[in-house]
Amino acid sequence: MGFRFQRRLRIAPGVSVNFSRSGASLSVGPRGAKMTFGPSGTRMTLGLPGTGLSYTHKIPSATRVLNGTSRQRAHIASPAQAPAPAPAPNPVQQALINGVKDMERGDNASALMHLQGAAELPDAAFLAGMILMTMHRYREAENYFLQALQYPWEIGSSFSAFQIHTQINLPVTHELTVHITPTVHGVNLMLAEAYQQLQEWDKAIHQLREIVNHDPSDIVAKVFLCELLVDTHSNDPEVMQEVVRMGEGVENETDVHAAMLLYKARALALLRMPQAARDTLTMALRRTKDRSQHILLALRYERARIYEEQGQQTMARADYEKIYAIDPDYEDVSTKLGIGETNSSQNQGPA
Repeated sequence: MGFRFQRRLRIAPGVSVNFSRSGASLSVGPRGAKMTFGPSGTRMTLGLPGTGLSYTHKIPSATRVLNGTSRQRAHIASPAQAPAPAPAPNPVQQALINGVKDMERGDNASALMHLQGAAELPDAAFLAGMILMTMHRYREAENYFLQALQYPWEIGSSFSAFQIHTQINLPVTHELTVHITPTVHGVNLMLAEAYQQLQEWDKAIHQLREIVNHDPSDIVAKVFLCELLVDTHSNDPEVMQEVVRMGEGVENETDVHAAMLLYKARALALLRMPQAARDTLTMALRRTKDRSQHILLALRYERARIYEEQGQQTMARADYEKIYAIDPDYEDVSTKLGIGETNSSQNQGPA
């Protein structure tokens, strides 16, 4: 990625947005500590209460933890007060704590066993569901998320009582990652993701609609929902009108908002309003600073496609050429430009 997007956008209680190339990951640890599990490895940042010091180190994968250790690096951090001692845990709570410790060690199989034993606690059920998601066991994950939602008022309470910090990082695009903490809203969003992975589109759509109805300002849930609606109900005018309404008033503030404008434009095009769709895409393309190439290419490709359908071949080709200059392998751009066909005929040689 040619830039780093440092700003985090708070979307709703328990959900914020950041931008990176990393995939799904999970952060967990006691207050003063943060561990992030992801494709690039596991890193832990630990603050030492009362010392003014903290350190960060990378932890090997579970198979390597048994055979080696990781190096640590110390640096000065702002002074921190020692947290108040947590109450003594009962056996079920202890199972939750043991599960978190196993996750810190990279032993998700053992962590899952402990968390399943403590699943009467919504926080344990939430973590069990997250581990199962990383194992692609989405049906089981669904069951644990539903179990956590049976006692919504207790979600996050065990983590708070024992000073455990958790954060789930859910990729939206190659550059966009949503950070989810254990709240009712966060669990609902993960449940919708489980349904999408199971390809149970109607359940996922229902779940996301519930989230959006509860909080119409939640742009992340709107983007998830609009993507699903455009992909699965493109022939339904009423549903496309719903997508357009969700994009009403959206400003081009972040990549998330730009993605919302992309789906609004696709819905307008499906409603046979190409001029409105093109104007929406042009507005989104006016801002390129702090925008990922992934989003910009998708916006430009959609606009080129609309130009092409309107018979404006010169304008369409201009957009296709800009895309090709950045990413020659993007979608079917080389074919659109006739480059793939030319190369193919040249490679065949004389008849």
